[in-house]
Amino acid sequence: MWQNDSTILHTPLTIPNLLSSIRLAMAIAAGVLFATASFEVLAVLLCLAGVILDALDGWYARKFAQCSHLGRFLDPLADKILMAVVYGVIAVKMDSLVIWALFALVTGRDLVVTASRSLAMRRGGATYASDRLGKVKMIVQSTAGIGLLAYAYILSDGFTFSTYPVVAILLVITLLSYLSAGRYLFLHNSAARLNS
Repeated sequence: MWQNDSTILHTPLTIPNLLSSIRLAMAIAAGVLFATASFEVLAVLLCLAGVILDALDGWYARKFAQCSHLGRFLDPLADKILMAVVYGVIAVKMDSLVIWALFALVTGRDLVVTASRSLAMRRGGATYASDRLGKVKMIVQSTAGIGLLAYAYILSDGFTFSTYPVVAILLVITLLSYLSAGRYLFLHNSAARLNS
């Protein structure tokens, strides 16, 4: 559904924004740990905690009417950075051209949607909130990504599994990503024409 400024808090000082800021810091910290090849298990746990906090801050914002202007930008930004870290690690470790290509497609999609959302906020003060398809995409993306990292770093001795299941997972995520992005852009453009 479309979110209008009349239903959005103007203060950045909300519990959901604090949780989103913590998630963003966790994602960056995990990325640094993975990049330096130190404390990878801690990095995996930070990613897992980030996913759990994502569900918590979204629920809290809706339950207690604490959706805010900053939250509309910060929450999806934290999501996308976290998933970029998770799947960036997977792409590096698996070292497969197909996985890199799918990772690039999903990351490019996220950049376009984020830019479109930011532009809509600046111009009209209304954005299209994540619908069920977008939420399904995020659930699949986060569950699969954290599951792969946990298996590689905690349950086994590295990325010893085949690339085929990873490619299959990324194909599903890519399909869901572009379907939800297409729906978002269609609804965004339709609303823009109605308001013009």
